[in-house]
Amino acid sequence: MVPSVRYNGGVTTEELAGPFTLRIAVRASVDQVRQAWTTPAGLEAFFIRQAEGASGDSYQAGDQYRWEWAPGIEDTGTVHRCDESAFEFGWYEDEGQVTVLWEEDGDETMVTLTEIMSRPTNAEVRASRQFGCAMGWTFFLANLKAWLEHGIDLRETNPNRTEVVNF
Repeated sequence: MVPSVRYNGGVTTEELAGPFTLRIAVRASVDQVRQAWTTPAGLEAFFIRQAEGASGDSYQAGDQYRWEWAPGIEDTGTVHRCDESAFEFGWYEDEGQVTVLWEEDGDETMVTLTEIMSRPTNAEVRASRQFGCAMGWTFFLANLKAWLEHGIDLRETNPNRTEVVNF
């Protein structure tokens, strides 16, 4: 077992490797948010370059997805839940799980995303992945908000630019 490392502020490796939850309020209807998360077209609008594996117009529990971030960079996994209030899927080729919930909050929709990595068992590797994913999900939740509220996509589209924020 790897000894626990204490980082600045007293956070341990095990704490960094644990689940995290992010929330954002979006000025859009619950249905608009649900469509953004559960359909290939919605995911491609704010999250990934190409979404495959939906059994029809939207994903269903049991679907095997393939999401391409950029040519040659992809993730595959299983959709575990897809209904009126949640989208849940395996992450890192099903080594982890992401649950996205949405609920009406006045004239907005509150989106809550939780990620947990079950493997690898090495806490330092899990912590590294969780930290990177937390940064990525923060960007994509902000991009969801920008897209649904203002119709803009914050992802970099110029393939000639390097060393810029680009998910």
